Amino acid sequence: MLIERDSATIAYLTALRRKLRENPGVINTTRENLFSLIDNEISIYNLHKAKVASAGSLDDLAEDSAEAAAQFQQSELLIYQVLTNISVGHTSSFRAREKDIITALRTKLTEIKTAGDKKVDPVERALTEADDKLSRSIEKEQGALALIAKLKANSKDKLSVFNGAQRSMGEALSYVKEANSIVKD
Repeated sequence: MLIERDSATIAYLTALRRKLRENPGVINTTRENLFSLIDNEISIYNLHKAKVASAGSLDDLAEDSAEAAAQFQQSELLIYQVLTNISVGHTSSFRAREKDIITALRTKLTEIKTAGDKKVDPVERALTEADDKLSRSIEKEQGALALIAKLKANSKDKLSVFNGAQRSMGEALSYVKEANSIVKD
């Protein structure tokens, strides 16, 4: 049973590593740092699996189980960090695409304004509003990262802090979607 628990944790950490690798919005230094932490956790669980397999008594197994439970406190913290950074990466990627669209539209508006063809004030106001939404998205994202940074391995409220960070990331994504809607109009 203990070996299966270690195997399940290893599989989950490996899946998180894969999701992190596939996410282009995560900053490279953050990604590499999290990869290192995940790899370290996986090696700890692999060592623990080998240790459990060589246990000689029930007391040894109970001690090994307590070690794994204590280690999972650290793993849980890492899991929440990775999940939050995956959310940040998706939102950042979406926001960067919106920013590129806004920049292209502003360039086109400048051309139109220079030519004197049409009034562009309403469109400029809308783009400014979209920019404001993207700025609010960044603020919410930074708030989520700040919440996760406060977590400690022995924190009793890890799940509620993580849920707060996820709510903040949901709000960040909503602001990006609002900016997208403004740009579409």
